Amino acid sequence: MNRLQVFITTLLTLGSLVGFQGSAFALPGDLDISFGGDGWVSTQAPGSNGSLGTSLLVQPDQKIVAGGMAAFDNNNLDFCLTRYLPDGSLDNTFGNGGIVLTDFPGNDGNRPADFISDLAIQRDGKIVAAGGSVLGTNLPISQMPPNAGDLNFALARYLPNGSLDPSFGVNGLVSLDFSGIAALDQINSVKIQRDGKIVAAGQVAVARGSSNYDFAVARFNEDGSLDPSFGNGGQVRIDFFQGSNASANALQIQGDGKILLAGSTNQSSLIPGNDFALARLNTDGSLDVSFGNGGLVTTNFLQAQFFTQNSDDIAYGLLLQGDGKIVTAGVSIEQNPLRARIALARYLSDGSLDVAFGDRGKVLTDFSDLNPNAFADGRDLVLQGDGKILVAGNVMSDLNQPFNSDFALARYLPDGQLDGTYGRGGKVVANFPEQQRGLDGANEIALQADGKALAVGYVQLGQAGNTNLLAFGLARFEGDKEVITETPEEETGAPREAPGLQLVLQGGACAFTPSPGAPNFSLWIETALVMAFFLGFKFLRRPKL
Repeated sequence: MNRLQVFITTLLTLGSLVGFQGSAFALPGDLDISFGGDGWVSTQAPGSNGSLGTSLLVQPDQKIVAGGMAAFDNNNLDFCLTRYLPDGSLDNTFGNGGIVLTDFPGNDGNRPADFISDLAIQRDGKIVAAGGSVLGTNLPISQMPPNAGDLNFALARYLPNGSLDPSFGVNGLVSLDFSGIAALDQINSVKIQRDGKIVAAGQVAVARGSSNYDFAVARFNEDGSLDPSFGNGGQVRIDFFQGSNASANALQIQGDGKILLAGSTNQSSLIPGNDFALARLNTDGSLDVSFGNGGLVTTNFLQAQFFTQNSDDIAYGLLLQGDGKIVTAGVSIEQNPLRARIALARYLSDGSLDVAFGDRGKVLTDFSDLNPNAFADGRDLVLQGDGKILVAGNVMSDLNQPFNSDFALARYLPDGQLDGTYGRGGKVVANFPEQQRGLDGANEIALQADGKALAVGYVQLGQAGNTNLLAFGLARFEGDKEVITETPEEETGAPREAPGLQLVLQGGACAFTPSPGAPNFSLWIETALVMAFFLGFKFLRRPKL
């Protein structure tokens, strides 16, 4: 074997050890290239003018279900569901080639706007989709009924193959006019109780034409009928302050059956801005007075003086920790200076802020280190098995360029500090690979059994500014890999790993990754290999003396 062959063999051997090729070199927060070929999947409903993903779940068999809406001519929107195999390809056993479209009936046969806000899966594998449906009509204005334009609670239940479940509601569909008036009532979150009952939360208008809304919660029996044992005939509305504007954006069901809600509310027209708003209900729908102030909690991230501008704080995501603590995630927007940051708050089980988390219970995260003019928000969050919190949302590079946004992720340690082992200083920004700039954003996040994170939202397939070309966008990100605990050399006789590195197994390949808090030697090793190749090539070509 000549010197060139020896060098190439050595180089390839070293490359395999440090993950020079393939996903073995990937670090937490990197796009998983085994998903869709580059970490991304985009899907547009057939015949539609655009699609947008809002919700996500991972089935026990690790198939991935995404929900949202598809737009058609005349601004008609339909429920849209897609299901994918674990590699990101559409599941042809679901609906029509992996896609299901559902149009709710209206006054003249169709409704122009039906959309999914959230998904839940039952133990029997049936999928519940929840959102809103406008009781629209294509009739002339003179013939329109009084309730035309009424946005109602809407649910659909699907069999595992994607067909509507005829045992639910009317032919698989349920529509609830929560307020009883022509107003904008919609579901933002849905969960399944242990007894199979379905809990849906969102917003309900105070009066027709009013800009004031209350938290709205409805509980349905398994057949889609309202549960009369809950609230007022199956319905509960919550008003935080007189004349306030509130919306429940997320819900969770505690182990004791109590229902926890999170969203936003303002306090008064004299003090602009929203606050994080939480409420907890007993199993019968009454407020749990052991939580916060009579069952209610509000949190402001920048408390201003009277008649001055507060921050505008909105909670979109909610999770329950195993110790009973409550974590919410959303956005905090300030006017002076103008900026938007991911906002987290953690509460004890009684609704008081957990002072051991972040800054007395609150955390604010901006992306200015990645882009000086970045505006970021958190749309959803999940809890890892190790107690770390992963948030997904959007980052916009500049409000003056509204059609330029990306998926954004941030991971936090259990105490609220950013996890420096994830992405770049705890943050990840991901741009759909088919464009240099465009409108991309994540709305919901889910964890797979292997710890990888899936985020769903929207990606722009056309040129910047053309929002008619939005599509479902899914991205999958690497998680923490299985780590072999290092054993001292003197006990086994085996060679020890390099200081600060851990040996990681993934997909049958080996790689070195930094220990928590250690320098990123993997990048150094990769750089050294590239330099060695060029230097070695130059050396091998050196003429003999």
